[in-house]
Amino acid sequence: MDPPEDVWVAFDEDRMVGFAAGCNKWDEPFKGEWFIMAVYVDPEVQGRGTGRLVLRAAVGHGLNLGQEDVKLSVFQENHPARGFYAKCGGEETVEGAWEWEGESYPIVYVRFNQTP
Repeated sequence: MDPPEDVWVAFDEDRMVGFAAGCNKWDEPFKGEWFIMAVYVDPEVQGRGTGRLVLRAAVGHGLNLGQEDVKLSVFQENHPARGFYAKCGGEETVEGAWEWEGESYPIVYVRFNQTP
């Protein structure tokens, strides 16, 4: 897995409530593309705009680097996250699989070509 190059963090006073992390991919099929590696929002604050805030920062950064679009992957069965990305303007492109310790997990790639 590529290490994150940039991380955006959201706080509620002194408590971290969300983050997004991204990097330029080192491997195929997305080598050289800006890719969002993780988006997390504390369940206690979901629905309050935190996810959109950190996603906007990560996507905006990739687009400001001159990328045509910014991608992320999400587990195929994670329907709440897929719905959230769609509401933020993400377009599901292709399906794939994430391989980990001999197991295969179906994923969907989502692309953003504008800031949410």
